[in-house]
Amino acid sequence: KDSADDESIRRKAGSLTIGEVNQHRLREYMIDNVPFHKLDRKGTPTKYAAPMGFAAHYLARGDKWRVPAINGVIETPTLRRDGTIIDRDGYDAKSGLLLDMGGVEFPEIPDQPTRAQALEALALIKEPFAGFPFVSNAKGQSASRSVMLSALLTALVRRTLHSAPMHGTSAPTMGTGKTLAIDVVSMVATGRLTTAMSQCANEEEDEKRLFSVLLQNDLILLIDNVKRPIEGDALCTVLTQSTWQSRILGESRKVEVPTNALMMASGNNLTFKGDMTTRSLLCRMDAKMEKPETRRFQIDLKAWVPDNRVALVVAGLTVLRAFVVAKRPGLDKLTPFGRFEDWSNIVRGALVWLGEPDPCKTRAFIATDDPEQNDLGQLMTAIKDNAGDEEYTASELIKMGEDTSDSVLTDAIENAVRRPTPKSFGQYLHGRNGRILGGLRLVGRFDGHQKLWKYHVQDA
Repeated sequence: KDSADDESIRRKAGSLTIGEVNQHRLREYMIDNVPFHKLDRKGTPTKYAAPMGFAAHYLARGDKWRVPAINGVIETPTLRRDGTIIDRDGYDAKSGLLLDMGGVEFPEIPDQPTRAQALEALALIKEPFAGFPFVSNAKGQSASRSVMLSALLTALVRRTLHSAPMHGTSAPTMGTGKTLAIDVVSMVATGRLTTAMSQCANEEEDEKRLFSVLLQNDLILLIDNVKRPIEGDALCTVLTQSTWQSRILGESRKVEVPTNALMMASGNNLTFKGDMTTRSLLCRMDAKMEKPETRRFQIDLKAWVPDNRVALVVAGLTVLRAFVVAKRPGLDKLTPFGRFEDWSNIVRGALVWLGEPDPCKTRAFIATDDPEQNDLGQLMTAIKDNAGDEEYTASELIKMGEDTSDSVLTDAIENAVRRPTPKSFGQYLHGRNGRILGGLRLVGRFDGHQKLWKYHVQDA
């Protein structure tokens, strides 16, 4: 059944997840599938249930297992990393994926589609997004719409990508369609609405909740109704590494989980902070009305998408396969997106090849809207204005701010570091040593005589 709306993780009934097998469940599998016999006093073999100790012993010998490793479960055909097609139910040894189409019959994906076929397929993929108020430029081009097209295509091949950026949706007001657009992606890729988790009060709790979801291997995870800037070392790791190791709640052991899930987020005026600004794309919507929830879509997406799901899946894979067949033209003209080369070389490249705006253009807005970057820029300017070219320690800069008649330097320090101390402010400066921002560069030097770090800001 569906999880309750008030639960921290909301998952629809029928979602395919991966669960850990304990010794009791393994014993049941053995009883059902493996005949165990022992000799009675007369030497006659008699059948008996598999012993619990045998199940426990087998589980303890993980390094000796001869069972295939599952890298994830998928519910639609997909492309392997080399661009070849997986379209048969069951385990695929090359990718380590288990395809379970749930009885749905998908037509054969064209093996050699042309660019014309890809354009036709892309036109179909655009249909469910036609009613959303994507922000566009003066020429009517929308990189924000490209982000949602990217999300749909990424969902179809996410299990075979080493990494993929977070796809966020943002709008000035509630009811604009942020979550609905993400549900369109999920309904195509899984046949159901998105598994969603709420944002916790702090980064540590976010990490625990994120790990519990990845442990069950959901294909798409939405962090919904985000209230504070998205940040966190754990989330950065999940987005760029193929696996993540963390501790299971309530236990002392650590478990490694695959991170091949499409991470998405939605919020009013959604912002990213710190390193997350280099790992995210942002779809912005603006209905330019007080109550956007009163708008009417021309089609009921929660009925239309399921009805057309099979065709949408085939269309998405046709777009990507055509790009592979064409030998991925145009990649050399794209600005590199470090850590996401796999995604860029298939999803991003295919969209630009077919004439869509580069979804990475939305990264410029993310960078300018980063509160951490804005705080650092103001701090560097304040240090330059007050200290000139002279070097000062963190402690001396704090005192300088306190001694000046205006509060610009003090305010900049306190915006960057909450309740700053010489130690915490010094750690902040050291972590950003060498950064260039707004034509200024923060430079730190270790004074071997005084055994202290000193800093100054110079023109870049």
